[in-house]
Amino acid sequence: MHDREAVSPQDSPRRLAIAQWRVVFAALIGLVGGASTLTIYGLGMFVRPLQAEFGWSLTQISFANTLVSLSGIVSAFAQGILIDRFGARRVVLVSLPLLCLSFASMYFLPDSLLVFYIGWLLIPLLGAGTWVGSYAKAIAAWFDDRLGLALGVAAIGAGLGAAVIPALTHTLLVAYGWRLAYVWIGALSMVVVLPMVYFNLYDKPADRGFQWRPHMRRAGMQDRDVTVREALRQHAFWALIVAFMLLGFNTTGIALHMVPMLLRDGVSTGQAAAAQSIMGVGVILGRLAAGYLLDRLPPALVTAVSLLGPTLGFAGFALLGAHPVSMNVLAALIGIGIGAEIDLLGFYVRRHFGTFAYGKLYCSIFAIFQFGSGVGAVGIAYGATRLNGYGPMLLLMAAFSAAAIGLLATVKVVRHPACGTFTAAENPVAKAP
Repeated sequence: MHDREAVSPQDSPRRLAIAQWRVVFAALIGLVGGASTLTIYGLGMFVRPLQAEFGWSLTQISFANTLVSLSGIVSAFAQGILIDRFGARRVVLVSLPLLCLSFASMYFLPDSLLVFYIGWLLIPLLGAGTWVGSYAKAIAAWFDDRLGLALGVAAIGAGLGAAVIPALTHTLLVAYGWRLAYVWIGALSMVVVLPMVYFNLYDKPADRGFQWRPHMRRAGMQDRDVTVREALRQHAFWALIVAFMLLGFNTTGIALHMVPMLLRDGVSTGQAAAAQSIMGVGVILGRLAAGYLLDRLPPALVTAVSLLGPTLGFAGFALLGAHPVSMNVLAALIGIGIGAEIDLLGFYVRRHFGTFAYGKLYCSIFAIFQFGSGVGAVGIAYGATRLNGYGPMLLLMAAFSAAAIGLLATVKVVRHPACGTFTAAENPVAKAP
């Protein structure tokens, strides 16, 4: 049980700011060790060891990521329903230990593709609450004017995961082998993430003793909260569906195939891991920049500039290959665009549809993102095998990125839909940390 203490009206803005950014920081750490990073960025580094151990082909191993994405679709729909009903905090605290244990259980993997596939089906399901939707919902309830920045800072967690997980996995693989590497990654995620979420992630300001005081509504301002049924009748929802399906194809495709693609071009394992880590750094920069700019510039402009990076990056890899210098620049450009995606999704859903059905709408679109991811994971592997190289698939990915820019440009948003402030309650008490 938390202690409680009086909060003066003068003190409440400072306490509110602290509480807000603690939620963001918990989300950031949660995404470092969440289902998205452990599944998307965790599988690619295990491709070579699994091939050496069991003799499985690249396509066979890549199909596991397709299953992750398909399982992620079910997980996302379930997550949306659960977080709207029970709140993000409860769902995350239940899901996180299950995710870590299921990931570590890959230590016992036998020489059976069926067991391998079942394992990667269960990991996203058991860790359903740790996908980004839970954290985005909590942040959407805590922030208004600085929503873009808050989403961007939190989403750095996935970028850190993209940068840290490949390098960490490479180190663990060298030191302990692939079986213990699974165990160590699951254990580290559990030890670091669970306490951070427990002590800092809360669903809404009222849970910490703050109440909303509305101001006079601005002229022409309308209530942007819509139901799921209303959203399904809007062009904006379907534009987001298609755009993020294309982006999902690209994101998981390059995350899984960056290392095998570079190794195919003669790059060493260490250099390939470094390039993927550089892409992760680009993800971090992209998240911060997009989040900051979404609060200040037209979202269509921020979207176009952000997604231009992967458009150029994919095309560059197709035309230049794994040149020692250019490959790191291209990896960074791709990372910048990947970094912006989660910011864009959370921002567009909050600003266009409001918060009433945020969990269901966000997670529905994210589920389609996962579908695109599954198609991309196996589709790129199949295309690279059939076409004797990654070049044609990279050009297709560049076209998908450009198409997403056009689709998102058609979605209109309200930059600051709410008018009011959070203050301490009338007989003010706020839960202490």
